[in-house]
Amino acid sequence: MDPSEIDLIQAAQRGDVAAFEKLMREHDRGILKLALLLLQNHQDAQDVYQEVFLKSFDHIKYFRFESSYNTYLTRITINLCRNRIRQRRIRQWLSLDDEGEGRGSPAESLISDETAPDEQVQKLELWQQIQGVLQNMPLKQRTAFTLKHIYGYSIKEIAEIERCAEGTVKNHIFRAVQKLKRQLQPYFP
Repeated sequence: MDPSEIDLIQAAQRGDVAAFEKLMREHDRGILKLALLLLQNHQDAQDVYQEVFLKSFDHIKYFRFESSYNTYLTRITINLCRNRIRQRRIRQWLSLDDEGEGRGSPAESLISDETAPDEQVQKLELWQQIQGVLQNMPLKQRTAFTLKHIYGYSIKEIAEIERCAEGTVKNHIFRAVQKLKRQLQPYFP
């Protein structure tokens, strides 16, 4: 862990709000992107994003430096996303009305404005196809795949975040990749 990050965490643990805000600014984009990828809904992702920072602020005094702060925030984000998905299922079960997930695509916020318009359209179309496949995966496969291939976490780090064996993580990633290959084969002859 970076010594300056350790200093920020220790200052935040002593009640320094400015140190906590600086610490959060270093991680906020990654947290929002992860929430968008897992939830597929801007409003839910923004709600989880806010909950992550509230929860981490409330519990920073308990942070024990056993893992990186980014791993800690990722774990909180994944847990809150799982809770949000459970809440969605309960709402859908209780309501006959469709809650409507179509509030804009997370991909729109992930594609850079600096690329050419035709390249943006191609990336957006491919991203939508990938998102469609990911959305239909079990959450554990989607999470493992996202952490490995989009965020670049190692198998060991993902196992730590997910609190499971490395073999389990490898299995989830393998299954996710196989599903993506099958579903996206028509796009890559």
